[in-house]
Amino acid sequence: MLFRALVFILVCSAIALQSSAEELKVEPDEENVVASKLLGIWKQQDALTKRLRGVRSDARKSQSFISEPGITAKIPEKYVRVFLVQKIKIYVAGYMELHNDRHPFVLIQLRGNPTILYWRERDGDAFGDTESFTVMVAAATDKKDDLLFIGGDFNNQAFTAYERQETSAPRP
Repeated sequence: MLFRALVFILVCSAIALQSSAEELKVEPDEENVVASKLLGIWKQQDALTKRLRGVRSDARKSQSFISEPGITAKIPEKYVRVFLVQKIKIYVAGYMELHNDRHPFVLIQLRGNPTILYWRERDGDAFGDTESFTVMVAAATDKKDDLLFIGGDFNNQAFTAYERQETSAPRP
């Protein structure tokens, strides 16, 4: 996770200034499987996670994603420039809850993979630390049976499996 986040930050630093009048916006796409199914509360599916990872993971026992498109207006300018210059499309924006902490996030595509880019607080700055992970969704006939898979920064890292706990996420 750290490597991809560092690469993202370095790219941010290398890009020339753009007009601050430009804003990021969420561009929903009903045909994007991850974007259309991500929101909600998820709990780790232990048996499938053990099958994928070889062990049960205690890293993220539960995870939730809440839509809040307005979060894009709070993203610092250094990131906004990268998104605009690189033409990075944001499919979903909001807050994710991890370990009882709430983090702003965006769902983007990076190297062809659906990716969650999120920020953690550092030194009082809500956007002080950038992290990321690959995410996939297996859609079921019934939404309550969807599966969420969260990976790491690299394509050689095993995924953790989640099942829906609730089909709607808590309010922001």
